[in-house]
Amino acid sequence: LHTFGLHGQSIFPMMLGFGCSVPAIMAARTLKSRRDRILTILVIPFISCGAKLPVYVLLAAAFFPNNPALAVMAIYGIGVVLSLFAAFVLNRTILRGDPTPFVLELPPYRSPTLRGILWHVWDKTWQYAKKAGTVILAASVLIWAITTFPSKSLPEAERQQLEQSFVASQSDADPEAVDAYLAVQESEYRLAHSFAGQLGRFMEPVFKPLGFDWKITVAMVTGFAAKEVIVSTLGILYGVGQEETEESESLRSALQQDPAWNPLVAFVLMLFVLVIPPCFAAQATMRAELGWSWWAFSVVTLLVFGWLLSFIIYQLGMLGGAFL
Repeated sequence: LHTFGLHGQSIFPMMLGFGCSVPAIMAARTLKSRRDRILTILVIPFISCGAKLPVYVLLAAAFFPNNPALAVMAIYGIGVVLSLFAAFVLNRTILRGDPTPFVLELPPYRSPTLRGILWHVWDKTWQYAKKAGTVILAASVLIWAITTFPSKSLPEAERQQLEQSFVASQSDADPEAVDAYLAVQESEYRLAHSFAGQLGRFMEPVFKPLGFDWKITVAMVTGFAAKEVIVSTLGILYGVGQEETEESESLRSALQQDPAWNPLVAFVLMLFVLVIPPCFAAQATMRAELGWSWWAFSVVTLLVFGWLLSFIIYQLGMLGGAFL
């Protein structure tokens, strides 16, 4: 790790990042040098946390059916490479300096007391709630508001037309199945006409060079709250259902049948999800640990780098396909 400018102890927060970025960022407190802490926290978002895995699994199973596991592992490997590359660049630019020597101190071990455990749990929980809770709550309310308002209902004429079409295609469907289908269509209509849907259409020209249409853009907007929300948002937008998971065959089939999707778009989206800023909880923790300036630097850098990397990969893929 010293080759890339990282401290030896940086391996522990980075390993925790495969589970969740929040404890990974907080684990960087064990590093003695502030430079080492900053550098370690800045590269942790490149590590694929558990919340990104459902997106990988859905897209890999849908568009890389011959070897989906290899596609998922490739994204994980790319994340590790990008984290080391980012550390290498930052160490030679804005965070110049040598990592402090790795000295492992072994204190005398004693059996923990129940009182000590309860005190530490309460102290750390309160710190997290105080520093990150307010930001998470505000961000969650914002995401809920833009995906809920304005609340427009499906026009009655269009509703009846959809019902007749569904009954005609599913002659053996019972009333519960018809109601479930209409409920999904209602959710899709409301999300498409919400502020999030309008924002997705407004931002579509920005993401069109990456191969993303407005539906993918809306899913990315909601995914800023939590990456796993991307899957359920796609389920709503493709008329499958809001309770869909990465293992849903119906959602995979809907994505495969959409001409806007292909293996290249799926791979670029997985890459984009890997690089863009983590969930609100991780960002709030990062702001609490590093301050506003480094947090803003991280968010802007990840967004710009994620767009540029996805743009390059997509355009190279399109260019390669044109020659084949």
